Amino acid sequence: MPPDVGADVPAAAAETATTKRGGSLEGSEVAHRVALRDIEGGRYGRTLHVGPYEDEPRSFEQIDALIDALIDAEGLTPALGHLEVYLSDARRTPPEKLKTVLLRRIE
Repeated sequence: MPPDVGADVPAAAAETATTKRGGSLEGSEVAHRVALRDIEGGRYGRTLHVGPYEDEPRSFEQIDALIDALIDAEGLTPALGHLEVYLSDARRTPPEKLKTVLLRRIE
């Protein structure tokens, strides 16, 4: 995010979205959990997963294969855990069309 975007921006957006009369997020408590989060910079294995969340392990196998090649070539190691960036609204998108960016950090 640009430096002038602070924690107040997502909070204000959530307030607007949850109080819009007749809006799809009207009264939602979940919308208020949206927040800016710092993600440590560095190298990541990344892929765009298209499909249901249950099929994500297949996409992580692709990332891990690339990471294994980097480990061999450059002496890097995968970090524990992963990040997911949801590009689709699971309430409105059929499971086979869901889009999620999957990231696994490499150290």
